[in-house]
Amino acid sequence: MADAHALGACSFGIVGSSPTRGTGRHAIMCRICEIFFMSDKETAILPFEKYGAIPELDLHGFYPDQAENKVDVFLYERYKKGEDSIRIIYGLGKGVMEETVLAYLENHPLVGEIKKDVGSCVVVFER
Repeated sequence: MADAHALGACSFGIVGSSPTRGTGRHAIMCRICEIFFMSDKETAILPFEKYGAIPELDLHGFYPDQAENKVDVFLYERYKKGEDSIRIIYGLGKGVMEETVLAYLENHPLVGEIKKDVGSCVVVFER
């Protein structure tokens, strides 16, 4: 995604990086500006990020060797129900669960796109 500020195109007149960027009112204005520079796939994910209206699989309490099976079952169940995307929550920790889940998703035939977030990812199904 192009950064509106790096392009000097912020509709609020904020050009370049700012030490206050990412906090308060300025962060909200920056997020609004960035929406105009999103690709179609990023725009498709935005409503889910905002409203959290997608099915979630929370892997807290599971070990990484259990993750592939849980993710696989969840992917197929939600795909059959006609969902467009899902969120998988793997948490923070040392990153072992994140690496395991993302490596598995990258080669999965149902996965069209993976959007990483802090402690989770959104998976958009291939249709």
